Amino acid sequence: MKKNEKSQAREIALKILYGQEFNKEKIDLSIKETTYNYVNQLLEGIKENQDKIDNLIKNTSQSWTIERISLIDLNIMRMAVYEMLYSSPPVPFKVCIDEAIKIAKTYGTEGSAKFINGNLDTISKKIQTGS
Repeated sequence: MKKNEKSQAREIALKILYGQEFNKEKIDLSIKETTYNYVNQLLEGIKENQDKIDNLIKNTSQSWTIERISLIDLNIMRMAVYEMLYSSPPVPFKVCIDEAIKIAKTYGTEGSAKFINGNLDTISKKIQTGS
């Protein structure tokens, strides 16, 4: 899968994750099969591991409850943490963080990229040290 296809898949997955908060119906996608497959992998993987992913985000986000984090920022971090821990093949932590920041700059608020960068950097260090 090409790099730009994965980036597109992440953006599509973010839009779907956000939309699913309000509408639980399955969304029909008219995109390349490889992009669709990665979108599906992200969505299913996040759904299967959401409690673990959210706990990691919650334990890292100092002074922020999950409910207080914007849905866009939360879903961007969910995707990145999923890719850090569960994606097959594995996605390097730096790529996960860089992609999350890029998406945050497009879809988040003015402070989203900085907030997400700080949290994901801390999460990646926790994962690497096993703490």
